[in-house]
Amino acid sequence: MARHQRPDGTIFVVCTPCRIRYSDIDGMKFVHHSKINDHFEDPRLVAMRKLMKLSYGKLEDKYNISQSIRFAYYDYFKALRFEDRCKVMSYLIVKESNRHYMTFYQEIFRGDSLLVKLTMRIAFFDRSSTNPVSLPEKIQENVRKTILALSS
Repeated sequence: MARHQRPDGTIFVVCTPCRIRYSDIDGMKFVHHSKINDHFEDPRLVAMRKLMKLSYGKLEDKYNISQSIRFAYYDYFKALRFEDRCKVMSYLIVKESNRHYMTFYQEIFRGDSLLVKLTMRIAFFDRSSTNPVSLPEKIQENVRKTILALSS
C-alpha cells in the first residue's frame, strides 16, 4: 500500500488534535515507540463514541462489555518530537468490522506530513467471563446508521 493510500472501504469518522508531551520522548528527543499508542487511543475512543452513540465507559457499565486489542500494525515514516502539534485522522474500515469487532485505520500528521499509520482491530468481550461477545443490537443499529450518515 502506498504511503498515503488508505485501505479500501474506509470511512472518515473524526479528526482530533494532539500535542507531543515531554513524558512521551526518549533521550534522543523523539517519541518513544511505547508511547505512540497513547496518541491514537483518545481519538479512537472519540470515533467509537461517535459510531456507537455511546461512551466507552457506558459500554462497560451498562452492558458489561470491554475491548481488547486483537492486532495493531504501525507504520512509521517520520519521528514525532516534543511539542509537535499534530492531528489524528480516524477511519473505520467498514468491510473489516462487524458485531464482534471494529477495525480502525488512523494517521498522525504534522501539517501535511504523514508521520505514522496504524491499523488496529478492537474485539469486544464480556468483562465477567472474558468470552468474546457481540455488541448489543441497539448499538449495532447505531453503528449502521452512523456509517450510512458518514457515507453520504
